[in-house]
Amino acid sequence: MAITITEIAEMTGVSKSAVHRALSGAPGVRENIRQEVLECATRHHYQPNLSARVLVGARTRLTALLATNFGNVNFAQFLRGAGEKAGASGYHLLTASDEKELNPLKQLGLEGVIGFFRKLDAGVVGRLPAISLLWGVPGDMSVKNCISSEVEYGAGLAIRHLLALGHRRIGFVTVSIPGDQDAVVKAAAYRRVLAEAGIEYDPSLVVGAELYRERCGYEAALKLLTMPEPPTAVFGLSDILATGCYRAARELNLRIPEDLSVCGYDDKEYCSLLYPALTTVRPQYGELGSRAMDMLIHRIEGWEYQELEPLLPALVQRDSTGPVRTGNRKNRMCRK
Repeated sequence: MAITITEIAEMTGVSKSAVHRALSGAPGVRENIRQEVLECATRHHYQPNLSARVLVGARTRLTALLATNFGNVNFAQFLRGAGEKAGASGYHLLTASDEKELNPLKQLGLEGVIGFFRKLDAGVVGRLPAISLLWGVPGDMSVKNCISSEVEYGAGLAIRHLLALGHRRIGFVTVSIPGDQDAVVKAAAYRRVLAEAGIEYDPSLVVGAELYRERCGYEAALKLLTMPEPPTAVFGLSDILATGCYRAARELNLRIPEDLSVCGYDDKEYCSLLYPALTTVRPQYGELGSRAMDMLIHRIEGWEYQELEPLLPALVQRDSTGPVRTGNRKNRMCRK
């Protein structure tokens, strides 16, 4: 059973009011007593009764992370980073999948909200402090309430890497899901970097997959690789779509990277297990989660937040990309 404040008071020989002040961080408690109370609470796994704390007007230090896809590996990394920062700062972090789930949390004394790729406005959070992780930081929003995943920068890294290897016909396997902001931002990076290199945008080199599935990436890549003048490299919107390119290449008897370079995005655990290992872009979702929580805590406490340098993704170069080679490529393109 969970230990109570009364039991902590009996174990330490301190009054219940002093225990309450020590646990809540309130002033008026000698430091040696505060440490004794906190050590006892930690040793016996004390958990505060949030409902009771709300009734007496005490701080709950309760925060929530609002997201729509809990099965996303990127979300798991973000959640871990935010949760570790919250715990180290004396805060609690819960998750919610819908704005309606915030209402009962507000009644429990919710103090702040983080949106995982969700723009949080007053209609969602009311007057609560809120931080949103977005694909990019829009010009009409202050850095005080949003943080960028720098997706456009990361996609640009992938395209520049392929260009540096001599590729000029670079295919893009994206998704055809309406409103998918990840696809919109990476498509903008694709066009911008090609334009900077003096390469005219060719819409036939962009194919949208139906879903984020290996099968869908395979079908999209097959369309690209059977064009009269196919690309020499393919950039996948995500690692799972890039993985589909492997199967399409095998069916067309194309070698990776000798005949086709493939680059993904996200650096999932299986990327290094593929053959050849997949070159990809690694975002910093764990660090982004920690920074978002740090920003939220500063807003809750009313502290001034020192703006930091952006957390930029990094290119992870492996064996699936190489210099462009056109030689006898067309002769190899036949189905097994």
